[in-house]
Amino acid sequence: MIQLKGILALQARQAGRLFPGPASVRESAAKPAHPKDSVTKPAQSKESAAKPAHSKGAPPDRSGTPLANDNVMKALRSAFGSSEGDKNWNADVDFDKDGEITVGDFSLYSESIRKNKPADEFELLRRAFGSTKGDDRYDGELDLDKNGEIDIADFALLSERRANENRKASDLAAFRAAYGSTATDKHWNASYDLDKNGEIDIGDFALLSAKYA
Repeated sequence: MIQLKGILALQARQAGRLFPGPASVRESAAKPAHPKDSVTKPAQSKESAAKPAHSKGAPPDRSGTPLANDNVMKALRSAFGSSEGDKNWNADVDFDKDGEITVGDFSLYSESIRKNKPADEFELLRRAFGSTKGDDRYDGELDLDKNGEIDIADFALLSERRANENRKASDLAAFRAAYGSTATDKHWNASYDLDKNGEIDIGDFALLSAKYA
């Protein structure tokens, strides 16, 4: 009997080595993993850490800083009479690129505004013709005589305004050609010596502008 117990005990110890029980599993789980078995995450370099993440938002800002329309006249007045190198010189409003801010630059700017209208008013009038206040097609800005109806009178008023604009453009071009001249100069034009001082200057330009105000 004693011999049989010894044999069974020996078999149990051998079985324990081949098939470890719960206690053996817990013991092996507590052991640290071999260094080769663990994956070490590489440290982030200072350069990559400092690099900002790529943004997928709005496209890059490519806008400059042009003078807004309501500030151009202020800039022109401030720089008027200056030439390149002067303290009040402003290359942004030297529209004719002659190195001097003169009445020619005023004229070119005024002309550019006239030409860059977003829509033809005659076409808009045609679309709104016959409409009255309250209609979907009615446009108060086209009702030039303010009678609550887009009619033939509005076409007549717009035609008159356009003719006036064309006269103004023609006058400005002729004035520009004569600007700075006196009675003895070849490009003198007495029609634009509006203040009758024998010279076509900024005072005449002011009077001409008032004519079309």
